[in-house]
Amino acid sequence: MVINQFTTSEPNPPFAVMRQDMYADYCNDCASEGIQPIDWHTWKVLVSELLAKHKDEAWSCMYAQKVAFDRFHSN
Repeated sequence: MVINQFTTSEPNPPFAVMRQDMYADYCNDCASEGIQPIDWHTWKVLVSELLAKHKDEAWSCMYAQKVAFDRFHSN
């Protein structure tokens, strides 16, 4: 699984774009693992949960990939 990260030298994109990009990356990771990704609505809820706890949009979007795998795809 690859978790993409933004570098500090690049400005973060708008939150909606960032969230969509991270979801697309997550779906690509799922495809490479041969598993069914969670749906877009569930993804948005997951990012919102993380954002409520940590108040950091970029971190919440990136970390959602790991949390989705841990929560929904672990055996």
